[in-house]
Amino acid sequence: MNGIRGNDGPENTDHDSTGPNSNGHLVYIGMEPGDRISLRIHIRGSSTARVSRDRKFFVNQQSMTIGYNNNVSRALTAVAELGWFKDIGLFTQICRAQPVPIGPGIAFDNWVSEVLATIVAHHNALWRHNDGTLV
Repeated sequence: MNGIRGNDGPENTDHDSTGPNSNGHLVYIGMEPGDRISLRIHIRGSSTARVSRDRKFFVNQQSMTIGYNNNVSRALTAVAELGWFKDIGLFTQICRAQPVPIGPGIAFDNWVSEVLATIVAHHNALWRHNDGTLV
Protein backbone atom coordinates (compact mmCIF):
# COMPACT_ATOMS: atom_id res chain seq x y z
CA MET A 1 0.00 0.00 0.00
CA ASN A 2 1.32 3.46 -0.83
CA GLY A 3 2.04 5.82 2.03
CA ILE A 4 0.48 9.22 2.41
CA ARG A 5 2.63 12.32 2.51
CA GLY A 6 1.66 15.14 4.84
CA ASN A 7 2.74 18.69 4.26
CA ASP A 8 5.48 18.60 6.85
CA GLY A 9 6.50 15.03 7.39
CA PRO A 10 7.97 11.94 5.82
CA GLU A 11 5.93 9.34 4.04
CA ASN A 12 3.62 7.56 6.43
CA THR A 13 2.69 3.92 6.24
CA ASP A 14 1.59 3.62 9.83
CA HIS A 15 -1.20 1.13 10.28
CA ASP A 16 -0.51 0.90 13.98
CA SER A 17 -3.25 -0.60 16.09
CA THR A 18 -1.53 -0.01 19.41
CA GLY A 19 -3.04 3.03 21.02
CA PRO A 20 -2.97 4.73 24.36
CA ASN A 21 -5.51 2.17 25.49
CA SER A 22 -7.27 -0.89 24.13
CA ASN A 23 -9.80 1.33 22.33
CA GLY A 24 -7.18 2.81 19.98
CA HIS A 25 -5.87 6.32 19.43
CA LEU A 26 -7.75 9.27 20.88
CA VAL A 27 -9.61 11.35 18.27
CA TYR A 28 -10.38 14.85 19.46
CA ILE A 29 -11.03 18.42 18.41
CA GLY A 30 -8.24 20.73 19.51
CA MET A 31 -7.91 24.50 19.68
CA GLU A 32 -4.68 26.45 19.32
CA PRO A 33 -3.83 30.14 19.81
CA GLY A 34 -5.83 32.40 17.51
CA ASP A 35 -8.88 30.12 17.82
CA ARG A 36 -7.49 27.76 15.18
CA ILE A 37 -9.41 24.51 15.42
CA SER A 38 -8.45 21.08 14.09
CA LEU A 39 -9.44 17.43 14.16
CA ARG A 40 -6.64 15.40 15.73
CA ILE A 41 -5.65 11.81 16.32
CA HIS A 42 -3.22 11.28 19.18
CA ILE A 43 -0.44 8.89 18.21
CA ARG A 44 1.38 6.93 20.84
CA GLY A 45 4.46 5.29 19.42
CA SER A 46 6.08 2.02 20.27
CA SER A 47 7.56 1.54 23.70
CA THR A 48 11.06 1.86 22.21
CA ALA A 49 10.35 5.12 20.38
CA ARG A 50 8.44 6.73 23.27
CA VAL A 51 6.71 9.01 20.79
CA SER A 52 3.48 10.72 21.74
CA ARG A 53 2.37 13.23 19.12
CA ASP A 54 -0.69 14.24 17.13
CA ARG A 55 -1.64 14.25 13.50
CA LYS A 56 -3.91 17.23 12.88
CA PHE A 57 -6.40 17.88 10.10
CA PHE A 58 -7.90 21.25 9.25
CA VAL A 59 -10.02 22.98 6.61
CA ASN A 60 -8.00 25.33 4.42
CA GLN A 61 -10.50 28.18 4.13
CA GLN A 62 -8.91 29.63 0.98
CA SER A 63 -8.81 26.45 -1.11
CA MET A 64 -11.64 24.64 0.76
CA THR A 65 -9.48 21.52 0.96
CA ILE A 66 -8.26 19.44 3.89
CA GLY A 67 -4.72 20.05 5.06
CA TYR A 68 -2.82 18.11 7.66
CA ASN A 69 0.39 18.09 9.65
CA ASN A 70 2.26 15.10 11.06
CA ASN A 71 3.98 14.80 14.40
CA VAL A 72 2.70 17.98 16.01
CA SER A 73 2.50 18.56 19.73
CA ARG A 74 -0.82 18.23 21.49
CA ALA A 75 -3.32 21.06 21.13
CA LEU A 76 -3.37 23.58 23.96
CA THR A 77 -7.06 22.95 24.52
CA ALA A 78 -9.04 19.80 23.83
CA VAL A 79 -12.51 21.05 22.92
CA ALA A 80 -14.12 17.61 22.58
CA GLU A 81 -12.90 14.04 22.86
CA LEU A 82 -14.83 12.26 20.12
CA GLY A 83 -13.65 8.68 20.54
CA TRP A 84 -10.86 6.27 19.63
CA PHE A 85 -9.80 4.81 16.29
CA LYS A 86 -7.45 1.86 15.89
CA ASP A 87 -5.78 2.56 12.52
CA ILE A 88 -3.87 5.82 12.09
CA GLY A 89 -3.20 5.33 8.37
CA LEU A 90 -6.83 4.56 7.59
CA PHE A 91 -7.99 7.53 9.68
CA THR A 92 -5.66 9.75 7.63
CA GLN A 93 -7.06 8.38 4.37
CA ILE A 94 -10.64 8.95 5.51
CA CYS A 95 -9.95 12.53 6.59
CA ARG A 96 -8.05 13.44 3.42
CA ALA A 97 -10.65 11.84 1.13
CA GLN A 98 -13.67 13.50 2.74
CA PRO A 99 -14.48 16.65 0.74
CA VAL A 100 -15.27 19.91 2.49
CA PRO A 101 -19.07 20.29 2.43
CA ILE A 102 -20.41 23.21 0.43
CA GLY A 103 -23.44 25.00 1.75
CA PRO A 104 -24.70 26.76 4.82
CA GLY A 105 -23.11 26.19 8.19
CA ILE A 106 -19.60 26.00 9.48
CA ALA A 107 -17.38 24.06 7.04
CA PHE A 108 -15.20 22.49 9.74
CA ASP A 109 -18.12 21.22 11.82
CA ASN A 110 -19.86 19.82 8.75
CA TRP A 111 -16.65 18.15 7.58
CA VAL A 112 -16.04 16.50 10.98
CA SER A 113 -19.63 15.23 10.97
CA GLU A 114 -19.07 13.66 7.54
CA VAL A 115 -15.77 12.08 8.63
CA LEU A 116 -17.45 10.51 11.66
CA ALA A 117 -20.42 9.34 9.59
CA THR A 118 -18.02 7.63 7.15
CA ILE A 119 -16.19 5.93 10.02
CA VAL A 120 -19.42 4.68 11.59
CA ALA A 121 -20.83 3.47 8.26
CA HIS A 122 -17.73 1.73 6.91
CA HIS A 123 -15.19 1.19 9.72
CA ASN A 124 -17.27 0.88 12.87
CA ALA A 125 -15.26 -2.13 14.11
CA LEU A 126 -12.20 0.15 14.42
CA TRP A 127 -14.10 2.99 16.13
CA ARG A 128 -15.22 3.50 19.71
CA HIS A 129 -17.38 6.56 20.31
CA ASN A 130 -16.84 8.60 23.46
CA ASP A 131 -20.22 8.99 25.12
CA GLY A 132 -19.15 12.10 27.04
CA THR A 133 -17.73 14.22 24.22
CA LEU A 134 -17.37 17.49 26.12
CA VAL A 135 -14.07 17.96 27.91
